[in-house]
Amino acid sequence: MRSVLQSLKEYQDVLIRIAELDRLLSMVPPDVENLGKEWNSIKDRITQLTTRQGEQQTQLKEKQTALGEANIKAKKFEEDLHQVTNTREYHAALKEIDGAKKLIHTLQESVTARQTELKEIETNLEECSQLEAESRSRYDEAMTRLKESQKEHQIELGEKKRIRDAVAQNIPPRIMKQFERIAMRRNGVGLAICINSVCTACNVRVRQNVVDELRKFKRLISCESCKRILLFGDQE
Repeated sequence: MRSVLQSLKEYQDVLIRIAELDRLLSMVPPDVENLGKEWNSIKDRITQLTTRQGEQQTQLKEKQTALGEANIKAKKFEEDLHQVTNTREYHAALKEIDGAKKLIHTLQESVTARQTELKEIETNLEECSQLEAESRSRYDEAMTRLKESQKEHQIELGEKKRIRDAVAQNIPPRIMKQFERIAMRRNGVGLAICINSVCTACNVRVRQNVVDELRKFKRLISCESCKRILLFGDQE
């Protein structure tokens, strides 16, 4: 039983280290995370500008079409002016011409405004595209350095997993199931060392007769407080 408990302790230690390595490999340092946020922020800005550009282009085409139609109508009204036969028709034609000119002026201002807006958007897009390229380059460089620094963790993780699988072969299935059941409820720690008659997991004193039994390594004994499997340990 001593060797089984020692294997169980080694198994637990390697599981804890694997969990820590997984955490380290999944963790993105704040500086790298901030670079990623900066890059995404610029990309969002480009998306917004591109959307606005499309909207302005659509509105510009609509205004240009309306302006063309207004010019045709104004020309027709001017032609009709030469064909009037009385004063009432003459004033009515002038009113239509005046209305058409006002509409043309309004549409021209609208077309100019959208053309100006499109030029500003184009300028902003060029600036943002350059910033996006620079930001992406900084982020990619930071991620490359991060992955390079994580290589040792990856290598260690592979080694620890091989050790885990090898050690698991030394633990009987019944004991493994018991350990896993306890560990699931105790943050991955299913075994605790008993040192100086104290369970090191929950810091509760273990009765002396239980300690005496632990020294014999004849059977599995659980802590009466935290229910973890106990392993007798020297004063260390």
